[in-house]
Amino acid sequence: MEFEHLILLVGTNPLPNYVVAKYFITNNLQLKKIWLIYSEKTSEVAERLGLLIGERGIDEFSCPCELTQLSDIGCAKKISDEVTEHILDKIKPPEKLHLNYTGGTKMMGVHVHRTIREYKELTESAKSYSYLDARDHTLKDDEKNIISGYLRKEITITPEHLLRLHGCVENPERQREKKGKEAALT
Repeated sequence: MEFEHLILLVGTNPLPNYVVAKYFITNNLQLKKIWLIYSEKTSEVAERLGLLIGERGIDEFSCPCELTQLSDIGCAKKISDEVTEHILDKIKPPEKLHLNYTGGTKMMGVHVHRTIREYKELTESAKSYSYLDARDHTLKDDEKNIISGYLRKEITITPEHLLRLHGCVENPERQREKKGKEAALT
């Protein structure tokens, strides 16, 4: 599966998005940009995810990310208008896009998917869709064809990156204690 643009819907758990992003970055050499669509409620999650995906040297994978906040995730028209204006109108044929709709709300998933399907500036062959199936830990396209292998074996994340992804930072007091102990040992 080759495409230049990956669109991810960001919910409260960034781990599925991280897994999908890492899978496609390592298996799709054409990928140029990852678009993160999020709500006001998940803005911090999207920012952490974007930073982690965009960093160089993390398991030798990274990709530029662009964040797009939806102003009203309860309004189909606003979702459609904002996705079209901020993402779809920036993708120029013959470029291709892929939507993974695992994250985000049901409303976001339905209306972003519909908006992309109905977008006439890109041909149907330039658009593809998938979800991360939690039952068997594989990526599947809309026809239920398996795209990936068993992702629990294919994709890894370090404990440090997992903590950063979820916004867990070490307590500053604990950091000072560790530095004090390290200094005492030298």
